Amino acid sequence: MWPPPPGAASPKPYGSPATSHRTRHHRVLGDLWWLQGEPEHAAAAYLASRTEAEQHAKSGEAAHNQALRALAFYDPQQTDDEIALAHQLLTGLDLRAMTINTAIAALIRGAGRRAIDERIHTLRAELDIAGLPP
Repeated sequence: MWPPPPGAASPKPYGSPATSHRTRHHRVLGDLWWLQGEPEHAAAAYLASRTEAEQHAKSGEAAHNQALRALAFYDPQQTDDEIALAHQLLTGLDLRAMTINTAIAALIRGAGRRAIDERIHTLRAELDIAGLPP
């Protein structure tokens, strides 16, 4: 329950307290659609969430949703643009997990292309810095 009752401990909810319920609702639906193998539906939910976050000047939430949208790979012709927009929205923000997700999306997109080994080593270094196990 957010906000917590007066005097109660205040655990941090998924997302930030300033994030509207509707934005989280769209993001959760996107997550569920993505897990069910429905990237088109997931991408649409993440877009709805990003759009609402932008309307309310929630740059972190907008970037978070765009990074997830980039991972959806719903349209191969548009994937590069989705990844580029995620990078753009993440610039200047401290959202390490979403930055890593966007790097993973770019890495997957670049599979089979030259210079992939260098990108893999760079991503591994970022994961190590973040304290994530191999």
